[in-house]
Amino acid sequence: AKASRTYFDFQALEEALQGVCAVFEGKLRELNPGRAQLTYDVADLFAWLDRLPDLSVLVYEPRARLYEPHGRAFVKAQLHAFFAAQQQRGAPRR
Repeated sequence: AKASRTYFDFQALEEALQGVCAVFEGKLRELNPGRAQLTYDVADLFAWLDRLPDLSVLVYEPRARLYEPHGRAFVKAQLHAFFAAQQQRGAPRR
C-alpha cells in the first residue's frame, strides 16, 4: 500500500548504503528488544532486502543531469562493493 512506503534522501550513494544498513539494524532491534548486542552478516541483510515488496534508488548522474533509477540488484551489488571496500580499509563491518 502507498501508505506503507518509506522514502529517504541522501547526498551520496555511500550515505544511502549506510542508511539501508541502519534501517535493517533498526528492524533487528525491533525484533530483538531484549538483546544488548546484535550481529548479522551480508546474507541476513540481503535476505531482508529480498523480502521487501519494493526497493529502488534514484542516483543522480551529473553528466546527463538526471536521476537514474536502479532496483534491488543494483542496491545489493553496491552494498557488496561497499562492504568489500570497508574490509580493505580495515573498517569494522556493519
